[in-house]
Amino acid sequence: MKRRGTNADVRLRALELLAAHPNGCTEALFAADRIPADVLIDLLRSGLAIARRQRIEDEEGAIEVTRVWLTESGELARVSEF
Repeated sequence: MKRRGTNADVRLRALELLAAHPNGCTEALFAADRIPADVLIDLLRSGLAIARRQRIEDEEGAIEVTRVWLTESGELARVSEF
């Protein structure tokens, strides 16, 4: 049976994912990396990340996506975890 990581481990993985994507991450990237929504919400509420909705249009229509970025505080938290 695979052991689930601790909340701190998952939080660090989320911070690393954000650091690897300077143009922001979508919620789908977090889901693909098996990072639960509650960890993402915690990062947003604690000021370690920010989120913005973006409207993306092409010839087939438009969709709205939420993109998440690492804040300076988030980068400091990520670096201090090592």
